[in-house]
Amino acid sequence: MTVQNISVPSQALITDPQPEVQHIRVQAPGRWFKFLPALAGIGYGVAWLAGLAAWPSNLAIDASKREIVSLYAAHMSQAAAQYLVVEGLAGILLGIVLFYSIRRVSRCDPTWTSRVAMVAGVVVAISLLQSLLGLFLVSSASKGQLSQSGDIYQLINRLDGVKQLLLGACVVILGVLLRTTSNYPQRLMRTTVIVGIALVPSGLAYLLLWNALAGTTFVSLPLLILWVAGTGIWLGAESQSGLGAGRARVGVPGSAPVV
Repeated sequence: MTVQNISVPSQALITDPQPEVQHIRVQAPGRWFKFLPALAGIGYGVAWLAGLAAWPSNLAIDASKREIVSLYAAHMSQAAAQYLVVEGLAGILLGIVLFYSIRRVSRCDPTWTSRVAMVAGVVVAISLLQSLLGLFLVSSASKGQLSQSGDIYQLINRLDGVKQLLLGACVVILGVLLRTTSNYPQRLMRTTVIVGIALVPSGLAYLLLWNALAGTTFVSLPLLILWVAGTGIWLGAESQSGLGAGRARVGVPGSAPVV
């Protein structure tokens, strides 16, 4: 009797490929998700370059109210585009890189991770708030409201100072945690320290409206862009290497022989 040999191989052939198919379907969106920190890091630099190119002329930190209204009223679209890109879009992209960095070290030191996560959240929130205030500033300047425009302009700059100081602390803490818990590159660790130092005078300049120190931004901003882009690319590369290792460990189910 050979009837009993038919059911076993057919069942094996139907059920064996299913785990592999499900694995491929799960990995497809995950692969794109792991590219996100690298894309965000590169996009952060591109956003800043685009924003500065949209309106390369900026006022002094301690500009008078009349100067503020005069310049913003004459360049409404450029100013609005700059605030949307360098504060809104760049703030979101920065938040993505910070999120992935915090996620990477979350299992190592929960206490410091929760603190730096809180600081990172405040940094991103300030950046988005600056974007909205920038649009209000453009609207006020277009209506010739001297007092309101001047107050908003000062508030944006002071918030920028707070953001830079908090971001400097956040970058240094994350750099130390990444270096001590992973193979975070030494060159990025050196950049981390330099960025943390450079953001102090730049942040104080904007917080206290000291135009004499405003030039330090030309040092701190490129360094910050370099850190965000470098860290984002490293996180993306590490995620991809981890994904490749995970695939190597997954065995393909073999099919039962047909008798």
